Amino acid sequence: MARPPIQELLDHEVTAQLDRELRALLNQCFTGPEDEVFAYRRYWKEPPTFRWIMRNAGGDLIAHLAAHDKVITVRAVDATEAAGVELRIAGIAEVCVHPAARGMGHVKELLYVAHPALAKRGFDFGLLFGRPGVYRSSGYRVAENRVRYFDDRREEWKTETFADPEEGSLMYRPLTETEWPAGVVDLGGPKF
Repeated sequence: MARPPIQELLDHEVTAQLDRELRALLNQCFTGPEDEVFAYRRYWKEPPTFRWIMRNAGGDLIAHLAAHDKVITVRAVDATEAAGVELRIAGIAEVCVHPAARGMGHVKELLYVAHPALAKRGFDFGLLFGRPGVYRSSGYRVAENRVRYFDDRREEWKTETFADPEEGSLMYRPLTETEWPAGVVDLGGPKF
C-alpha cells in the first residue's frame, strides 16, 4: 500500500481552508483544557515557521507536524546569566494524527521527510517535548538537561527537568554533526 503524500509548506502559506482543517485536526488530537486554543488558532503558543501535512486518498487531512525556527542557549549547569553555547533548533510541535489513522507510522513518515529538509536549512537539532516511545524510532534521545523556560500561565521563569516517559520528555535529534551539550537548556521563552 502506497504511503499518503506529504506536503511541506511555510505557515504563512496556509490558506483559510487549510486553517480550518488544521484547527479541526488539532481539536480532535489535543483535548486537554490547555488545548482549547485550537478552536480559534492553528498553533499552541506561537505560529511555527514550517509545517508538514499528510492527506488520505480521499483528500482528508490525517497527520500534521509543525517546526519552529529557534535559537536556544545551553549554559553551564550553575550559570544562568553567563554566556553559553547557542544552537539553532527546529522546535517540533503540534505533531498529531487523526484517531482513525493512528498506528500506521504517519508520525515517523512526517519526521523522515522533515529532518533532511530542516538539516538542509541549517538546523543543528530537532527538539521536542514528547513520549520517548513515540519518538525514539525516529532518532530522538531523551535530554537529561534542565530546561529554563517562561511559564506564561504563571508569568514566571522556571527551570526543571523533563524526563518522564509517560508525561513527556525533552528530546533531541541531531540534524548535523554537532554534539548535544550538557548544561541548562534556555529556551528564551515558552515551551513550544
